[in-house]
Amino acid sequence: MLIGDGDSQNIINERMTAKFNESTPEYRRTAVSVAQRWSIMQMSYRAIKDFMLGKAKGCTGKGPWFQLPLHEQKEYLGRKVFNAQHNHLMTCRFS
Repeated sequence: MLIGDGDSQNIINERMTAKFNESTPEYRRTAVSVAQRWSIMQMSYRAIKDFMLGKAKGCTGKGPWFQLPLHEQKEYLGRKVFNAQHNHLMTCRFS
């Protein structure tokens, strides 16, 4: 079990890291690295979901996400994920 009631985020990150490192011993990662990748994956998921629900700025008139050309997906996600990640890092750094 990765997540239990009352577990702190650090404990969850440590468990995710242990599972990742067990499954891919040739690619050892730190808990910080796994947490960063997890955060990026969550931001990407939210951006795609918002796009598909028509909630995202600039999505009017676009087709379903998985029918967009790959370069459009990358361009959209790059903007959304980079901006969200940058804002998150600036908040963590100065709070």
